[in-house]
Amino acid sequence: MRNENYNGSYASQFHAEAARLPGIDHDYSPSLAVVQVRSAIGMKKPSKPFPRENAMTVVVALNDLQAPDCEVWADGRSYPLQTVFRMNSMVVDMRSNPGCLIQAPFEGIHFRLSRDVLNEVCHDVGLAPVETFRCGSWNRDAFFGMAARLALRGIRTNESTSVLEADRLSLLMAAHLVQNYSGHSKVTGFRKGGLAPWQKQRSNEFLRAHLDGRITVRAVAAQCNLSASHFARAFKVSFGVSVIEWVNNARVQYCQDRMRQSRCSLAEVGAELGFSSQSTFSRWFRQQVGTTPRAWLMEHSDIQSVGLDRPRCIE
Repeated sequence: MRNENYNGSYASQFHAEAARLPGIDHDYSPSLAVVQVRSAIGMKKPSKPFPRENAMTVVVALNDLQAPDCEVWADGRSYPLQTVFRMNSMVVDMRSNPGCLIQAPFEGIHFRLSRDVLNEVCHDVGLAPVETFRCGSWNRDAFFGMAARLALRGIRTNESTSVLEADRLSLLMAAHLVQNYSGHSKVTGFRKGGLAPWQKQRSNEFLRAHLDGRITVRAVAAQCNLSASHFARAFKVSFGVSVIEWVNNARVQYCQDRMRQSRCSLAEVGAELGFSSQSTFSRWFRQQVGTTPRAWLMEHSDIQSVGLDRPRCIE
């Protein structure tokens, strides 16, 4: 299922409404899709057949459900009924023709992760691809709970998630699934070295040429002839921060220099960095720097010299 159709198509299987996490379900991040599924009345009949996919889905409940109200099955076999508590999660293999019947109001965050990412993580540590994951039971998983909270905040604020952030989340989720839900109880074979000098230089140049964020970790890793999971770890060893943190730091430096040295508006600076609006850019800037672009400019430069006197620069 292509990610741009994942939102409505997936939720329709539950006879429910859906809301997507902005920015994730597009062609740049085919490995991960995130959708909020909700129903105010529950399901009056079982879910429609889910297409078999070479993917895993992690469901995080956003409300409590009594055991009789929530039935889940896969490959024609029903899983034991369980009481579901808010922020409980379940791992579902989408190759198993899963289905469900939820006869009470429900709401949840669903993460769909391609098995290609899982196989990449396994290959990187010298493991065979995982055929069977521990599925069908609701658990309290702090990692998935945190991911669901972040996704829900993004959906409610309608703030777009960058391609790099989506890529990073898919790699973290894949590593967590392999280590905690597969037969490999402890994954200890991750290579710990950093990037070679030429790889550091190449990734530096490539990232600086794409500060608008419309690239994936995989695209940068390919420049260094590495897998995405190996590159992400080696990058952090070499630079001391993750790829997304490095890009955010570089973006901050770039926009500060542009705002000090040119007469372009804040909206223009934000557009150069891939932000869809001035308000989105201003919120991001405040998260990174601790103050708004206008306040920062008032402290660090002559307002007239950077065009803040123009109406479109007002936040």
